[in-house]
Amino acid sequence: LTKGTVTRSEAVIADTIDGLGASIGASSGEDYLSISAGGLSTFTDTIMDLLADVTLRPTFPEVELARTRT
Repeated sequence: LTKGTVTRSEAVIADTIDGLGASIGASSGEDYLSISAGGLSTFTDTIMDLLADVTLRPTFPEVELARTRT
């Protein structure tokens, strides 16, 4: 999910998170999906906006899917 969205590239997502000193992550299993973010409360609006973007508008770039498969 953090590899790109309709409005943000992977680099933009990473730069935004790094610039805030925050973290964002996603994991899944056979029957669950977990998406998390952590950072200072000062940046809550920005972090939540980014979290919503990666959750609702992921692009799943083919290059990244192929890398994950291998």
